[in-house]
Amino acid sequence: RRLRERGGLETCREATTILTLTDTDDVHVLHRDTMATVTVVPIFGGHGVWIPPHGQTLYVTNFPGHVVGGLPGPGAVGLFAVDLGTNAALGGITVPFTAPHNIASTTDGMKLYVTHSNGATSVSVYDIPTPGSDPVFREEITVGTNPFGIAAVVRP
Repeated sequence: RRLRERGGLETCREATTILTLTDTDDVHVLHRDTMATVTVVPIFGGHGVWIPPHGQTLYVTNFPGHVVGGLPGPGAVGLFAVDLGTNAALGGITVPFTAPHNIASTTDGMKLYVTHSNGATSVSVYDIPTPGSDPVFREEITVGTNPFGIAAVVRP
């Protein structure tokens, strides 16, 4: 309800499908029933996406060689936060390992896990201090070579 009142994306309630187009540098938010594009957010090299349960922020990994609004620099790989009420990139960080791919979070959305492939052997872990803030690197989890998919599961 709050997102609708703010007039931005109606993402969590109305348009829950997110499509990244790495080569066109766009993230499309699609209406979940019609699959029509609701809005396009310019995230250069957007790849993996995650919306935490609070629904205020979209986190997007940035594929190597692309830049979002000059953050954090040419050729950098990164993890970016997008405000779903304004459709604006809030900021981004340089990730410590190559080729960030997919994202999962804890049920409260305050910790993110990012896989890294292209020969990497790590999953990076980030704290989210407040909804909508840039992620803060916390630690590395060493796994097998080329981790790609990831899901956070709550066991009963």
